[in-house]
Amino acid sequence: MVGGKSTFYKYDENGNIIQISEGTAGAEGKTSTFKYDKRNQLIREDNHLLNKTFAYAYDLGGNMTRMEEYAFTKADKALPETPVKTIRGTFDSTWKDQL
Repeated sequence: MVGGKSTFYKYDENGNIIQISEGTAGAEGKTSTFKYDKRNQLIREDNHLLNKTFAYAYDLGGNMTRMEEYAFTKADKALPETPVKTIRGTFDSTWKDQL
C-alpha cells in the first residue's frame, strides 16, 4: 500500500488477469475486468480507471486485427451497437521473418 492506496489482482486458472481493483483505505475503489477467449486472447476490457470499455478481435494466427473503444460498460452488460472508435490492422502471413 502506497499513500493509502492498494491494488489487488485476480487471475483465472490460466494465469490471465481477470480483475484489477484499486482503492484508497476507507473508500470504495475502482475495478477493471478482463475477459478472454478459449485461446487466452483478451477479448474485452472494462477499464474503470479510464472509464472506457475495449473489445478486441484476432485472426486465426492470433494477431490482433481490431480494437473497438466504447463508453464504459459493466462487464455483465452487452456492448453498445456502435463503438466510439475502431482501430483495424492486417498482417501479411507471407513475411519470411514471422514465426
